[in-house]
Amino acid sequence: MKPILRPEGPDLKDTEELIKTISTTLDSPYAYPDVKNHIRETIDAIVEGYKTQSGKEYTGFYPLESGNLPYDAELFSVEPFDEENIRMKAYFVNLKDRKPPLEWKGYEVTKFTKYLHNIERKMIDADKDVIPKPFVGFGTFFPHISKLFWFELEEDRETNCYVKSFNTKTLEEKSLVKQANEVHFACPAEATIAAQEIILWSEADTVEDYLKNFATEDENVKAIKVKNPMKLKKFYEEHKIRPRYL
Repeated sequence: MKPILRPEGPDLKDTEELIKTISTTLDSPYAYPDVKNHIRETIDAIVEGYKTQSGKEYTGFYPLESGNLPYDAELFSVEPFDEENIRMKAYFVNLKDRKPPLEWKGYEVTKFTKYLHNIERKMIDADKDVIPKPFVGFGTFFPHISKLFWFELEEDRETNCYVKSFNTKTLEEKSLVKQANEVHFACPAEATIAAQEIILWSEADTVEDYLKNFATEDENVKAIKVKNPMKLKKFYEEHKIRPRYL
């Protein structure tokens, strides 16, 4: 698309307000991808027009490209997983906001749990041996992605919680590293469950005490919904901050 030139000449404030108005459609859940692409092309043409007419870089508002997915998670079930050297509380979580929703069915949980038991018992494939051993802790299992959280006995402590992730369907490990020395920690459901589980670990007198209590005693764990999934995007846009991972 060619640069869009303003008949009245370049004006940073007016150009910024025009881009803000046009970009509101980008946040609509009803805007199709081709519509959003056209809007972004138009905005880029306006920016190029400003640069052409002013001879300066555009430093005003520019909409960030982010998925802005809603987040509505619901705990489906909790299953104890007890295998040799493995003691786990397995939390199965649905994401109701996705299209189609990422939701477990009862038979799928049973099938998946049996699958893990079978793999851990028979050690069929070392590459599929996804659970560290020994293991005392909990897991969060979504239909598409899973995480394991466990407590390690180290030289001077047993209070640190470790985490690893894998694809639920293939059991292939998924890296949590975003870039050097920075790792992805958790989504809201994982973090809420993890917070309660760490409290349970801290308060338990024995491992057996820890394993018999569940994070579901806290009502916040059963349903986690993000009120506004675009607040950080809006904040960065308003303050003209460039996010690290976009």
